[in-house]
Amino acid sequence: MSVVLVSDLHLQGPTDPTQIELLAFLREARFDELVVVGDLFDVWLAPPGQVPRDAAPVVDVLRELGATWLGGNHDPSPRVPGLRTARRWRRDGVLAVHGDDGEGPAHHAVRALLGSRTVGRVAGGIGVDRVFALGRVASGLRRKAHDEAGQRRALAVQTALVDRWLLSADTVVVGHTHAPGVMERPGGRLVNLGDWYEHRTFGRLEDGRVRLLHWRDGEEVELDGPPRRRPELLR
Repeated sequence: MSVVLVSDLHLQGPTDPTQIELLAFLREARFDELVVVGDLFDVWLAPPGQVPRDAAPVVDVLRELGATWLGGNHDPSPRVPGLRTARRWRRDGVLAVHGDDGEGPAHHAVRALLGSRTVGRVAGGIGVDRVFALGRVASGLRRKAHDEAGQRRALAVQTALVDRWLLSADTVVVGHTHAPGVMERPGGRLVNLGDWYEHRTFGRLEDGRVRLLHWRDGEEVELDGPPRRRPELLR
């Protein structure tokens, strides 16, 4: 039994190279189960039953694969008929969660608002295709510059959270911070999936152990070392 875990894809639609390569990966890679650990698209505000046209090819593939989609801060409450969605995932002592729980009150307030059914209904009224396009533009403006100091702070907060979660798990798998790496902690193992958006990194759970891998020209390359940005892997 092999489970692939991938996070922070920030997909933007059929012409997005990241999305094209993800779909190729899902066709070529070997696995029995897929778990998306948050931030599948740049923004997801669709009400239940509505899927933006540019998101439909990916959603259809996830349905076919029987994937599980965990909510992140860009997709706090995905509600898609025919697709398993959740906040956390557990298997064989492994806990997977997006990992933004330690962010400040403003972050959580925005997340709660974006995940509310009220905002979903408003998005449906505006038109989910239009909202998807606007969200893509807004998100793109925010991530033009990398905040190294901010990422270090976020990683420290996230590591403290993982230490708490390791009280009830052997391995905790997170995303959110876009910093792929593996770290042994006093209570167990931390695996930061990094992101598919830039690093093309993902996790593979087999025989109770999660390995961190980089997808390169159809091959899986194993990574080690603590969570950090890895310029040599960036797309």
